[in-house]
Amino acid sequence: MNGLSAVRPLFAFLAFAATSCGAAENASAAPLPADLTLNEDAGRGGWLLVTAGLENGKEALLALDTGSSHTVFDRSFEANLKKLPTVTVIRGWDGNQNSALYEMPKLTLGKAVLLVDGPAATIDLKSLSALIGRHIDGVLGMNCLRHYCLQLDFGAGKIRFFASASDSKQTLGTAFAMTDFSAADGRPSVDGNLAGAASGRSIIDTGDNSEGWLRPEFYRQWTNRTTSAVEVMARSPSGKFGGETYPEMALREAKAAADGIGLRFLSRHLATFDFPNHTLYLKRTSDGPLPSKGVAELLVFVKELKARGQLPGWSKDEPGLFRGSKLDTPFDGGTVETQKTGDPSTYHYTVRRASVGTPWKLERAWRTDQSGTIAEEYQIK
Repeated sequence: MNGLSAVRPLFAFLAFAATSCGAAENASAAPLPADLTLNEDAGRGGWLLVTAGLENGKEALLALDTGSSHTVFDRSFEANLKKLPTVTVIRGWDGNQNSALYEMPKLTLGKAVLLVDGPAATIDLKSLSALIGRHIDGVLGMNCLRHYCLQLDFGAGKIRFFASASDSKQTLGTAFAMTDFSAADGRPSVDGNLAGAASGRSIIDTGDNSEGWLRPEFYRQWTNRTTSAVEVMARSPSGKFGGETYPEMALREAKAAADGIGLRFLSRHLATFDFPNHTLYLKRTSDGPLPSKGVAELLVFVKELKARGQLPGWSKDEPGLFRGSKLDTPFDGGTVETQKTGDPSTYHYTVRRASVGTPWKLERAWRTDQSGTIAEEYQIK
Protein backbone atom coordinates (compact mmCIF):
# COMPACT_ATOMS: atom_id res chain seq x y z
CA MET A 1 0.00 0.00 0.00
CA ASN A 2 1.33 3.42 -0.92
CA GLY A 3 0.07 6.60 0.67
CA LEU A 4 -0.85 7.77 4.13
CA SER A 5 -1.77 5.35 6.87
CA ALA A 6 -2.25 7.05 10.21
CA VAL A 7 -3.63 3.93 11.90
CA ARG A 8 -0.43 2.74 13.56
CA PRO A 9 3.34 2.94 13.20
CA LEU A 10 4.98 0.43 10.93
CA PHE A 11 7.70 -0.43 13.43
CA ALA A 12 7.22 0.09 17.12
CA PHE A 13 9.82 -0.61 19.79
CA LEU A 14 11.85 -3.76 19.18
CA ALA A 15 14.13 -4.94 21.96
CA PHE A 16 16.21 -8.00 22.67
CA ALA A 17 14.89 -9.10 26.02
CA ALA A 18 18.06 -10.66 27.41
CA THR A 19 21.21 -10.50 25.37
CA SER A 20 24.53 -8.72 25.40
CA CYS A 21 25.72 -6.90 22.31
CA GLY A 22 29.28 -6.42 21.21
CA ALA A 23 30.40 -2.89 20.39
CA ALA A 24 31.06 -1.75 16.85
CA GLU A 25 34.11 0.33 16.03
CA ASN A 26 34.04 4.10 16.43
CA ALA A 27 32.13 5.84 13.63
CA SER A 28 34.65 8.67 13.41
CA ALA A 29 37.30 6.17 12.26
CA ALA A 30 35.15 4.57 9.57
CA PRO A 31 34.22 5.89 6.10
CA LEU A 32 30.78 7.48 5.93
CA PRO A 33 28.17 6.43 3.37
CA ALA A 34 27.76 8.73 0.37
CA ASP A 35 24.49 10.60 -0.11
CA LEU A 36 21.50 8.34 -0.75
CA THR A 37 18.34 9.11 -2.70
CA LEU A 38 15.17 9.17 -0.60
CA ASN A 39 12.42 6.90 -1.88
CA GLU A 40 9.75 9.15 -3.43
CA ASP A 41 7.00 8.41 -0.90
CA ALA A 42 9.18 8.78 2.21
CA GLY A 43 7.51 11.34 4.49
CA ARG A 44 4.63 11.62 2.02
CA GLY A 45 2.66 8.76 3.52
CA GLY A 46 5.30 6.12 2.91
CA TRP A 47 8.16 4.77 4.98
CA LEU A 48 11.87 5.49 4.85
CA LEU A 49 13.63 2.69 2.92
CA VAL A 50 17.30 2.07 2.13
CA THR A 51 18.97 -0.71 0.14
CA ALA A 52 21.99 -2.27 1.83
CA GLY A 53 24.52 -4.53 0.18
CA LEU A 54 25.69 -7.91 1.52
CA GLU A 55 29.02 -9.73 1.23
CA ASN A 56 27.43 -12.41 -0.98
CA GLY A 57 26.48 -9.77 -3.55
CA LYS A 58 22.79 -9.74 -2.64
CA GLU A 59 20.87 -6.69 -1.44
CA ALA A 60 18.51 -6.10 1.48
CA LEU A 61 15.67 -3.59 1.50
CA LEU A 62 15.55 -2.15 5.01
CA ALA A 63 13.30 0.31 6.80
CA LEU A 64 15.39 2.98 8.51
CA ASP A 65 13.75 3.12 11.91
CA THR A 66 14.76 5.21 14.92
CA GLY A 67 11.80 3.62 16.74
CA SER A 68 13.54 0.23 16.75
CA SER A 69 16.32 -0.38 19.26
CA HIS A 70 17.90 -3.14 17.18
CA THR A 71 18.46 -4.20 13.59
CA VAL A 72 16.33 -7.24 12.74
CA PHE A 73 15.58 -9.22 9.60
CA ASP A 74 12.60 -11.06 8.13
CA ARG A 75 12.45 -14.84 8.66
CA SER A 76 12.93 -15.31 4.92
CA PHE A 77 16.37 -13.70 5.27
CA GLU A 78 17.78 -16.42 7.55
CA ALA A 79 19.61 -18.16 4.69
CA ASN A 80 21.88 -15.09 4.54
CA LEU A 81 22.76 -15.26 8.25
CA LYS A 82 25.10 -17.36 10.40
CA LYS A 83 23.25 -18.82 13.38
CA LEU A 84 24.52 -18.47 16.95
CA PRO A 85 23.75 -20.99 19.74
CA THR A 86 21.43 -18.59 21.54
CA VAL A 87 17.70 -17.85 21.54
CA THR A 88 16.17 -14.56 22.63
CA VAL A 89 12.76 -12.91 22.89
CA ILE A 90 11.92 -9.84 20.84
CA ARG A 91 9.32 -7.42 22.13
CA GLY A 92 7.50 -5.71 19.26
CA TRP A 93 4.23 -4.21 18.03
CA ASP A 94 2.50 -7.62 17.78
CA GLY A 95 3.70 -8.94 21.14
CA ASN A 96 6.69 -11.14 21.84
CA GLN A 97 8.40 -13.36 19.27
CA ASN A 98 11.11 -15.95 19.92
CA SER A 99 14.16 -15.77 17.69
CA ALA A 100 17.53 -17.39 17.32
CA LEU A 101 20.46 -15.00 17.30
CA TYR A 102 22.72 -14.60 14.29
CA GLU A 103 26.01 -12.95 13.54
CA MET A 104 25.33 -9.46 12.26
CA PRO A 105 25.99 -9.59 8.51
CA LYS A 106 28.32 -7.09 6.90
CA LEU A 107 26.01 -4.38 5.58
CA THR A 108 27.13 -1.66 3.18
CA LEU A 109 25.56 1.53 1.90
CA GLY A 110 27.36 2.27 -1.33
CA LYS A 111 31.01 1.49 -0.57
CA ALA A 112 30.80 2.23 3.16
CA VAL A 113 30.46 -0.59 5.69
CA LEU A 114 27.79 0.19 8.28
CA LEU A 115 28.63 0.08 11.96
CA VAL A 116 26.16 -2.18 13.74
CA ASP A 117 26.44 -3.39 17.35
CA GLY A 118 25.77 -6.92 18.44
CA PRO A 119 23.96 -9.90 16.96
CA ALA A 120 20.97 -9.95 14.64
CA ALA A 121 17.59 -11.60 15.11
CA THR A 122 14.73 -12.47 12.77
CA ILE A 123 10.99 -11.91 13.03
CA ASP A 124 8.00 -12.35 10.75
CA LEU A 125 7.61 -9.17 8.68
CA LYS A 126 5.00 -10.51 6.23
CA SER A 127 2.14 -8.38 7.58
CA LEU A 128 4.31 -5.28 7.55
CA SER A 129 5.54 -5.95 4.03
CA ALA A 130 1.90 -6.25 2.96
CA LEU A 131 1.13 -2.97 4.69
CA ILE A 132 3.59 -1.02 2.54
CA GLY A 133 3.04 -3.00 -0.65
CA ARG A 134 6.53 -4.50 -1.08
CA HIS A 135 8.74 -7.08 0.58
CA ILE A 136 10.89 -5.74 3.42
CA ASP A 137 14.03 -7.68 4.33
CA GLY A 138 14.51 -6.03 7.68
CA VAL A 139 14.68 -3.01 9.96
CA LEU A 140 17.81 -0.89 10.41
CA GLY A 141 17.57 0.21 14.04
CA MET A 142 19.33 2.30 16.63
CA ASN A 143 22.18 -0.17 17.27
CA CYS A 144 23.38 1.06 13.86
CA LEU A 145 22.00 4.60 13.59
CA ARG A 146 23.38 5.76 16.95
CA HIS A 147 26.86 5.82 15.41
CA TYR A 148 25.97 8.43 12.80
CA CYS A 149 24.91 11.98 12.18
CA LEU A 150 22.38 11.64 9.39
CA GLN A 151 20.22 14.20 7.64
CA LEU A 152 16.86 13.76 5.93
CA ASP A 153 16.46 16.41 3.24
CA PHE A 154 12.96 15.88 1.86
CA GLY A 155 13.19 18.92 -0.40
CA ALA A 156 16.26 17.62 -2.20
CA GLY A 157 15.24 13.97 -1.80
CA LYS A 158 18.51 13.02 -0.07
CA ILE A 159 19.83 11.18 2.99
CA ARG A 160 23.22 12.56 4.01
CA PHE A 161 25.78 11.29 6.52
CA PHE A 162 28.17 13.50 8.50
CA ALA A 163 30.73 12.89 11.22
CA SER A 164 28.89 15.60 13.20
CA ALA A 165 26.29 18.29 12.55
CA SER A 166 28.98 20.98 12.32
CA ASP A 167 30.44 19.20 9.27
CA SER A 168 27.24 19.79 7.30
CA LYS A 169 28.15 23.49 6.82
CA GLN A 170 24.43 24.34 6.77
CA THR A 171 22.02 26.33 8.86
CA LEU A 172 20.32 23.44 10.60
CA GLY A 173 17.53 25.23 12.45
CA THR A 174 16.37 24.70 16.02
CA ALA A 175 18.33 22.29 18.20
CA PHE A 176 16.56 19.82 20.49
CA ALA A 177 18.39 17.70 23.06
CA MET A 178 17.92 13.99 22.35
CA THR A 179 18.27 11.37 25.07
CA ASP A 180 17.50 7.68 25.35
CA PHE A 181 13.91 7.29 26.52
CA SER A 182 15.15 5.30 29.52
CA ALA A 183 18.15 3.29 30.68
CA ALA A 184 16.52 0.15 29.24
CA ASP A 185 15.01 1.81 26.14
CA GLY A 186 17.47 3.30 23.67
CA ARG A 187 14.95 4.99 21.41
CA PRO A 188 15.71 8.73 20.97
CA SER A 189 13.32 11.11 22.69
CA VAL A 190 12.86 14.86 23.17
CA ASP A 191 11.00 17.03 25.66
CA GLY A 192 7.33 17.87 25.01
CA ASN A 193 4.89 16.67 22.38
CA LEU A 194 3.21 17.72 19.12
CA ALA A 195 0.29 19.32 20.95
CA GLY A 196 2.62 21.81 22.60
CA ALA A 197 2.75 20.31 26.09
CA ALA A 198 6.02 20.97 27.90
CA SER A 199 5.73 17.97 30.23
CA GLY A 200 6.69 14.45 29.33
CA ARG A 201 8.74 13.22 26.37
CA SER A 202 8.16 12.16 22.78
CA ILE A 203 9.80 9.27 20.96
CA ILE A 204 11.33 10.25 17.60
CA ASP A 205 10.14 7.42 15.35
CA THR A 206 11.06 7.39 11.65
CA GLY A 207 9.37 3.97 11.48
CA ASP A 208 5.99 5.64 12.01
CA ASN A 209 4.66 6.94 8.69
CA SER A 210 2.14 9.28 10.33
CA GLU A 211 2.57 12.71 11.96
CA GLY A 212 2.69 11.06 15.38
CA TRP A 213 0.59 10.18 18.41
CA LEU A 214 -0.53 11.48 21.80
CA ARG A 215 -1.27 9.64 25.00
CA PRO A 216 -4.99 9.71 26.01
CA GLU A 217 -4.70 12.64 28.42
CA PHE A 218 -3.02 14.90 25.87
CA TYR A 219 -5.21 13.66 23.02
CA ARG A 220 -8.37 14.61 24.96
CA GLN A 221 -6.92 18.05 25.65
CA TRP A 222 -5.86 18.48 22.01
CA THR A 223 -9.35 17.57 20.76
CA ASN A 224 -11.05 19.72 23.45
CA ARG A 225 -12.88 16.79 25.01
CA THR A 226 -11.96 17.77 28.56
CA THR A 227 -12.64 20.75 30.78
CA SER A 228 -9.02 20.86 31.97
CA ALA A 229 -7.43 21.79 28.64
CA VAL A 230 -4.10 23.57 28.98
CA GLU A 231 -4.24 26.96 27.29
CA VAL A 232 -0.67 26.86 25.97
CA MET A 233 -1.38 23.70 24.00
CA ALA A 234 -2.51 23.67 20.40
CA ARG A 235 -6.01 22.63 19.35
CA SER A 236 -6.90 20.10 16.69
CA PRO A 237 -6.27 20.19 13.76
CA SER A 238 -3.23 22.38 14.50
CA GLY A 239 -0.15 21.13 16.31
CA LYS A 240 2.60 22.87 18.21
CA PHE A 241 6.25 21.95 18.76
CA GLY A 242 9.33 23.95 19.66
CA GLY A 243 7.17 27.07 20.03
CA GLU A 244 5.93 26.86 16.41
CA THR A 245 2.38 26.16 15.28
CA TYR A 246 1.76 23.56 12.57
CA PRO A 247 -1.53 23.41 10.61
CA GLU A 248 -3.22 20.26 9.30
CA MET A 249 -1.85 17.88 11.90
CA ALA A 250 -3.26 14.35 11.98
CA LEU A 251 -2.39 12.89 15.38
CA ARG A 252 -3.82 9.69 16.80
CA GLU A 253 -4.50 8.57 20.34
CA ALA A 254 -2.26 5.78 21.68
CA LYS A 255 -1.95 4.10 25.06
CA ALA A 256 1.83 4.19 25.13
CA ALA A 257 4.66 4.98 27.52
CA ALA A 258 5.38 8.23 25.68
CA ASP A 259 4.01 10.54 23.02
CA GLY A 260 5.50 10.18 19.55
CA ILE A 261 6.78 12.13 16.55
CA GLY A 262 6.54 10.37 13.20
CA LEU A 263 8.11 10.64 9.78
CA ARG A 264 5.31 12.71 8.24
CA PHE A 265 5.92 15.49 10.77
CA LEU A 266 9.68 15.31 10.29
CA SER A 267 9.19 15.67 6.53
CA ARG A 268 8.06 19.27 7.07
CA HIS A 269 11.70 20.01 7.92
CA LEU A 270 15.29 19.56 7.03
CA ALA A 271 15.84 17.02 9.83
CA THR A 272 19.35 16.34 11.12
CA PHE A 273 19.94 13.60 13.71
CA ASP A 274 23.32 14.06 15.37
CA PHE A 275 23.14 10.89 17.42
CA PRO A 276 26.75 10.93 18.72
CA ASN A 277 26.16 14.43 20.12
CA HIS A 278 22.57 13.69 21.19
CA THR A 279 20.99 16.56 19.25
CA LEU A 280 18.10 16.79 16.79
CA TYR A 281 17.98 19.81 14.47
CA LEU A 282 14.78 20.83 12.71
CA LYS A 283 14.70 23.53 10.04
CA ARG A 284 11.15 24.05 8.87
CA THR A 285 10.72 23.89 5.11
CA SER A 286 6.98 23.26 4.69
CA ASP A 287 3.94 24.72 6.40
CA GLY A 288 1.76 21.67 5.91
CA PRO A 289 2.39 17.96 5.30
CA LEU A 290 4.07 17.04 2.02
CA PRO A 291 1.51 15.67 -0.45
CA SER A 292 2.02 12.66 -2.66
CA LYS A 293 0.50 12.83 -6.14
CA GLY A 294 -2.08 10.12 -5.52
CA VAL A 295 -3.08 11.40 -2.09
CA ALA A 296 -3.46 14.93 -3.43
CA GLU A 297 -5.82 13.77 -6.20
CA LEU A 298 -8.12 11.94 -3.79
CA LEU A 299 -8.13 14.76 -1.25
CA VAL A 300 -8.97 17.36 -3.89
CA PHE A 301 -11.92 15.28 -5.13
CA VAL A 302 -13.34 14.62 -1.64
CA LYS A 303 -12.87 18.25 -0.59
CA GLU A 304 -14.74 19.36 -3.71
CA LEU A 305 -17.64 17.07 -2.76
CA LYS A 306 -17.72 18.62 0.69
CA ALA A 307 -17.61 22.17 -0.69
CA ARG A 308 -20.68 21.33 -2.83
CA GLY A 309 -22.49 19.75 0.13
CA GLN A 310 -22.33 16.30 -1.52
CA LEU A 311 -20.19 14.44 1.01
CA PRO A 312 -22.33 11.91 2.95
CA GLY A 313 -22.23 12.44 6.71
CA TRP A 314 -20.74 15.95 6.45
CA SER A 315 -22.32 19.29 5.71
CA LYS A 316 -20.21 21.76 3.76
CA ASP A 317 -19.97 24.13 6.74
CA GLU A 318 -18.78 21.62 9.35
CA PRO A 319 -15.04 22.06 10.19
CA GLY A 320 -12.68 19.16 10.44
CA LEU A 321 -9.46 17.52 9.36
CA PHE A 322 -8.71 15.47 6.26
CA ARG A 323 -6.33 13.01 7.88
CA GLY A 324 -4.99 11.30 4.77
CA SER A 325 -5.54 8.55 2.27
CA LYS A 326 -4.83 4.86 1.78
CA LEU A 327 -4.09 4.28 -1.88
CA ASP A 328 -4.81 1.14 -3.86
CA THR A 329 -1.97 -0.64 -5.62
CA PRO A 330 -1.93 -0.19 -8.56
CA PHE A 331 -3.29 3.30 -8.02
CA ASP A 332 -6.88 3.46 -9.29
CA GLY A 333 -8.41 4.86 -6.13
CA GLY A 334 -8.25 4.71 -2.38
CA THR A 335 -9.93 5.67 0.87
CA VAL A 336 -9.80 9.14 2.44
CA GLU A 337 -10.02 9.36 6.24
CA THR A 338 -11.51 12.48 7.82
CA GLN A 339 -12.47 13.68 11.27
CA LYS A 340 -14.86 16.43 12.30
CA THR A 341 -13.75 18.94 14.89
CA GLY A 342 -14.88 17.73 18.33
CA ASP A 343 -16.15 14.40 16.97
CA PRO A 344 -14.20 11.24 17.96
CA SER A 345 -15.57 9.32 14.96
CA THR A 346 -13.59 8.77 11.77
CA TYR A 347 -15.34 9.23 8.42
CA HIS A 348 -14.16 7.11 5.48
CA TYR A 349 -14.70 7.76 1.76
CA THR A 350 -13.65 5.25 -0.88
CA VAL A 351 -13.05 6.76 -4.32
CA ARG A 352 -12.53 4.90 -7.62
CA ARG A 353 -12.02 5.60 -11.31
CA ALA A 354 -12.32 3.25 -14.30
CA SER A 355 -8.93 4.21 -15.75
CA VAL A 356 -6.39 7.04 -15.85
CA GLY A 357 -8.05 10.18 -17.18
CA THR A 358 -11.60 9.14 -16.33
CA PRO A 359 -13.63 10.93 -13.61
CA TRP A 360 -13.36 9.97 -9.96
CA LYS A 361 -16.51 8.54 -8.34
CA LEU A 362 -17.47 8.09 -4.71
CA GLU A 363 -18.02 4.35 -4.21
CA ARG A 364 -18.55 3.96 -0.47
CA ALA A 365 -18.93 6.15 2.65
CA TRP A 366 -19.02 5.06 6.28
CA ARG A 367 -18.26 6.15 9.85
CA THR A 368 -16.33 4.27 12.54
CA ASP A 369 -16.25 4.89 16.28
CA GLN A 370 -13.14 5.27 18.45
CA SER A 371 -12.62 1.49 18.57
CA GLY A 372 -12.63 1.28 14.77
CA THR A 373 -16.04 -0.43 14.66
CA ILE A 374 -18.35 0.57 11.80
CA ALA A 375 -21.09 2.72 13.34
CA GLU A 376 -22.91 3.89 10.20
CA GLU A 377 -22.96 3.26 6.44
CA TYR A 378 -24.06 6.11 4.16
CA GLN A 379 -26.08 5.79 1.01
CA ILE A 380 -24.29 6.93 -2.17
CA LYS A 381 -26.55 8.93 -4.45
